[in-house]
Amino acid sequence: MAILRKKAVSFAGSSYRRFAGRGRRPGQAMTVSSLYAAEDHLLVVDLTAFTERYRRFYFRDVQAISIRKTPRGSVLALVSLAVALGFAGLGAMLFPAPDAIGFWVFVSLASLFALVALGNVLLGPSCRVSLHTAVHVEELPSLRRVRQAERALDVIVARIDAAQGPLVPAAG
Repeated sequence: MAILRKKAVSFAGSSYRRFAGRGRRPGQAMTVSSLYAAEDHLLVVDLTAFTERYRRFYFRDVQAISIRKTPRGSVLALVSLAVALGFAGLGAMLFPAPDAIGFWVFVSLASLFALVALGNVLLGPSCRVSLHTAVHVEELPSLRRVRQAERALDVIVARIDAAQGPLVPAAG
């Protein structure tokens, strides 16, 4: 899976490539955030029902990017697994004969929640990514998984190095 989509999007005459993934901002349930990369900057686009908000971060201004693992993915997987086991146990208690339609309804619900738990485990650990400049710290909710964030950072760090020059370790 490519981290940058192959199709270019154009905003105000510049060509952008969208990073895979969309995210919701914490505390803003109706806001969907996307991340785009141009040659010299990142563009964060927040969409709500009636507004669009665009923020541009030039690679020459980026001071740091942090990735913090969160327990969100693990908690969601455990809760989904507990609900799946609950539906399976409830179905077995209420409908001991497997020929009853209610039994298969509960088994189907248990399977659905088990698939959600499995999918969450396969996606890997969840994370929060922050972009730091001299005057602002911006959360990037579209990068929600560690593997996805690391692939995005490979692209972003290469462009930061091109704009700022490679980081030279301090002597001493």
